[in-house]
Amino acid sequence: MASDTHTSASAEGTQQDKGSPVRASLLVRTAADFERNRGHNLLGQPQWPLWKTLLTFVGLSLVMYMVCAAETSFNQIIGNIKKEFGTDVFAQWMSASFLLTCVMVQPIWVKLAERFGRQWPLFISTLIFMLFSVMVAASKDMVVMCVGRAFQGVGGAGMMPLSLVVLTDILTPGQRGFYMGLLGAVIILGKWTGPIVGAAFLERSTWRWVGYMNLPIGAVALAILCFTLRDLPTPPGRIGRKIREFDYLGTVFWLGGSLMILLALSWGGNEHPWSSVFIACLFAFGLVAILIFGVIEGKFAKWPIIPLRLLVQPRVLLTIVASFFIGICMYGMIMFVPIYYVMVLADGALDSTKRILWCVLGGCIGAIVAGSLVSIRGRVFYREWAVFGAALMAIGYGLMYTWPRDPAESAKHAGFQVLVGLGLGFCMQQVLLASQAGLPANEISTVTTLIDYARTLGGMIGLVVGEVILKEKMFATVQESLSFLPGIPSLEGQDVVVLQSYAPLLSKMPSISEPIYKGVVNALRLVFVVDVPFAAMACLLCLFIGSIPLHHILPVKNAEEVPKGLVDLHGEEEAYVASAERRVMSISEFHQDQAKLVRFRSPGDTDYERNRAYNLLGQAQWTLGKAVLTFVGLSLVMFMVCGAETMFNVILDDLKRDFDTEIFAQWLAVSFLLPCVMLQPIWVKLAEKFGRQWPLFSSILIFMAFSTMVGASNSMIALCVGRALQGVGGAGMMPLALVVLTDVMTPDQRGVFMGGLGAVTILATWASPVIGAALFAGGGWRWVGYMNLPIGAVALVILYFTLRDLPTPPGRVVRKLREFDYLGTVFWLGGSTMILLALSWGGNEHPWGSSVIVCLFVFGFVVIAGFGVIEGRFAKWPIIPLHLLARARTLLTIIASFFIGLCMYGMVIFVPMYYQMILGQKSLPAVRHIMWFTLGGCLGSIVAGSLVSFRGRVYYREWAVFGTALMTVGYVLMYTWPRDPMETTKHAGFQVITGLGLGFCMQQVLLASQAGLPANEISTVTTLIDYARTLGGMIGLVVGEVILKERLAITVRESFSAFLGLMPAGGAGQESVAIGSLSPLISLLPQSMSEPLYLGIVKALHLVFVVDVPFAGLACIICLFIANVPLHHILPVSSTEEIPEGLADVYRDESRLSSVNENTWEMEQIR
Repeated sequence: MASDTHTSASAEGTQQDKGSPVRASLLVRTAADFERNRGHNLLGQPQWPLWKTLLTFVGLSLVMYMVCAAETSFNQIIGNIKKEFGTDVFAQWMSASFLLTCVMVQPIWVKLAERFGRQWPLFISTLIFMLFSVMVAASKDMVVMCVGRAFQGVGGAGMMPLSLVVLTDILTPGQRGFYMGLLGAVIILGKWTGPIVGAAFLERSTWRWVGYMNLPIGAVALAILCFTLRDLPTPPGRIGRKIREFDYLGTVFWLGGSLMILLALSWGGNEHPWSSVFIACLFAFGLVAILIFGVIEGKFAKWPIIPLRLLVQPRVLLTIVASFFIGICMYGMIMFVPIYYVMVLADGALDSTKRILWCVLGGCIGAIVAGSLVSIRGRVFYREWAVFGAALMAIGYGLMYTWPRDPAESAKHAGFQVLVGLGLGFCMQQVLLASQAGLPANEISTVTTLIDYARTLGGMIGLVVGEVILKEKMFATVQESLSFLPGIPSLEGQDVVVLQSYAPLLSKMPSISEPIYKGVVNALRLVFVVDVPFAAMACLLCLFIGSIPLHHILPVKNAEEVPKGLVDLHGEEEAYVASAERRVMSISEFHQDQAKLVRFRSPGDTDYERNRAYNLLGQAQWTLGKAVLTFVGLSLVMFMVCGAETMFNVILDDLKRDFDTEIFAQWLAVSFLLPCVMLQPIWVKLAEKFGRQWPLFSSILIFMAFSTMVGASNSMIALCVGRALQGVGGAGMMPLALVVLTDVMTPDQRGVFMGGLGAVTILATWASPVIGAALFAGGGWRWVGYMNLPIGAVALVILYFTLRDLPTPPGRVVRKLREFDYLGTVFWLGGSTMILLALSWGGNEHPWGSSVIVCLFVFGFVVIAGFGVIEGRFAKWPIIPLHLLARARTLLTIIASFFIGLCMYGMVIFVPMYYQMILGQKSLPAVRHIMWFTLGGCLGSIVAGSLVSFRGRVYYREWAVFGTALMTVGYVLMYTWPRDPMETTKHAGFQVITGLGLGFCMQQVLLASQAGLPANEISTVTTLIDYARTLGGMIGLVVGEVILKERLAITVRESFSAFLGLMPAGGAGQESVAIGSLSPLISLLPQSMSEPLYLGIVKALHLVFVVDVPFAGLACIICLFIANVPLHHILPVSSTEEIPEGLADVYRDESRLSSVNENTWEMEQIR
């Protein structure tokens, strides 16, 4: 029962809430209730004695060690087992069969533990693991061994999550951090010692002891746990009823969908190519089965295996996604670093695994230290540890990209390992602790399992990605270097471990081995650097996890068939059910939350000031978690579409060779940009008429569907068609991401989140060519398309849950369709197509002065003029209301955005050409050199967005003016770009200045355009700003390419015309990127001939950069005339017909104001 204090508080709250329908759901438990949780575990039992706690921890550690060691124990001895059995058939299944079942069966075991108690599922899974460990050890052929490993994984699927669940149940909040840290050290130690134990048994006896050793370890663990866990409560209820109500249908679809997806991950690149129909079907049918599973769990299952309501909670979703990213980075060091020592030093399996001791020590120390210091003086720091750990891991993997070739540099090898290990140890278990805080007691076990499942699944995907990269980079090098030797078999379809057999041979052939060793090191560097963005994403997600004390455990939502101890220990039924509905974690946080909802009225209040607490939809400020989650989803959307714009730029020549044709090659970028630019206003008009959600979701699905077509294309024509239809989806994604972010954020939030989205845009523009080149080098260019499927799926899931409550404009669908501006749409698309085709074909397909180009421009502008007449005179719901362009403020910001767009791509597209031509670098290293520009742009966008509002005043005009001025200075300095590639300080400095300028001004002009407008016109103006910027970017690219082609064609023709007929007169029709293919030839010329050529290249780039100076200067001048109107000065809508209720001015509509007042009250009443 509750304390007297709590009872009186509840009674008082009930009396105050009489007659109010919402106040009953806002009841909270008192701080005293939460404090009492410190001395009790989740089962309602007082803190266990120290000896019993330690003994239970030892037993659970042994269980966890067996599973973690079983994951990796066969990795280093597969080759020897192949020799013993005399076959390679099913060899790759030794690890895969265990991981498949161990991953997909985890939620089933935990659901059984929730229904039947913790003990017996844990004991049974351990017995299954032990039994089939004997089968593995006694195997006489590969098939029997793989079957045994699969059933061993079934047992392991229960042992791993149930160890975490039981440890969470029996520990008090104050103990949980320390023991979870220790268990994290056990996990890291088990995964490292697994290969060592396997190799040690092989060298000193037989590998079969890898299976037999689990018998004594398991027996000791069972004996301990049977003694210490015998008093755990068991949920009441008849067994027959529990069996009858078990979610069998959901189980079938979960296992079926998981099996197909995991089989696709295992077979891809081994049994079947990644691009094969078989793998694509496994992924497709697996995802369909998982979607059906979600429908079953959400609509039909009484006791769902995975309650979908958990995934709606931002905190849970953030920690699950963060755990997934941490899992991807988890195995990089343990699995791939030993390959370096095997290949370069010819170490055996045992010695090579021992050399990652430093990573393991760092991980163990990090897990123990973070667990011990997670709580200090009543405050929790799991968020800080998680952020610090993920950041340290990202830094560590970044340093691993400089992994020395020389094995004598052991200090660097050890230091890099320690950094990565410490980072993993700091963050791995802290994310798990973060997921458990503030949950109802009966949901903690499910969330714990989801965290472990996400981490394990991420580990599998990380292994697959690493192996794909290693195979592509290393196998080709080894095969080519040893091709002169007779009897060298093909490496196609082999595992990475097959390279170990070549190590002794290479150690005796130094002249041949050196290029192979360099190839090995370069391949490993690429594997490590791929983990950097995943670790960084985990760090970013962890930043938004609130630090709720671990003892703030909410009561269960449903007491039926739940152990008595799991029912709220201190609160009454009414109080804890109400608090669970509201999901308020503490009194102080409840007050903070209410401060966002309650309006304080005073004589000095104005309508505009009240707008600060509401978004454009008339909704009160969203919680931070929901706002951040929505931002993450929209950022993924923006990253996909911005990435698709530039992804193919650096691999165009490789695609030509792949398809053995140059026909339609220039359409790869154009085919995407054409629909992506011209369809933007159409998508936004659909969103205004039918609501934001479904146009956004539909555009994402179109983009994903045709990303698959792009990835599966077998001809250049199919690829271009796929890119064009992909651009149709991108045309909705880009503007609607901005529109939705504008709609859901309050004026005070908008600057920060818009700045963050600007940073995402700049980052994607730079990172996409890097990703495209890396994917081409690692797993094939087709992954440029396929990678959008998981990113899009994550974005859709996030946005579906966060945007499902957005209002939809009322009115009949038929009427909306009938009144849509079809004639204006036809004229807009026709005119835009002709103008954009003229920009694309000019100088490539046809000379700029040709009749085709002139006619396209003339007819295009005539059709656009006709579009203006239709919109101004006849359209009831015009696509682009012309009265917006009559406003000076709107027109100024659109023109400024156009000029900023002209300058936007100069650095990203043209600077890499300098490094390709001067240094002869390939696409990927050349693109990396503009990292400084990207860092400056991201930093500038975030800083300006964060400081756009200061002490009640807005400064977007000042930031826009300063940014455009800085960009002007940067491009002036770029005119002095040094010829010498060794002057890296100037190169980096000029890039940072230009990038900072772009970041400072890009999103500030957008914010300036939104202030002082009617609420229902902001979305259209936002789209016009984005359209103008994108169109300006296209024109800027055209201008830069024209200048570069003309200047370089003259220079190259003059230099080579004496002995090569490489360039036709005038260079017409030649693509600028093709000139990069001459760099190897230039490097062969004597200095007397090559130096003038290099100077000509630099002068051509100087001219490209200096052309951007007047455009940036004009943008700066225009921004001077934009007045600083506060962002919350939103005017009433100009027409309420078919406008969502929330868009009608919430403060001028007195009936709505009364409704708001009925559901809010002063803070003193709550206190």
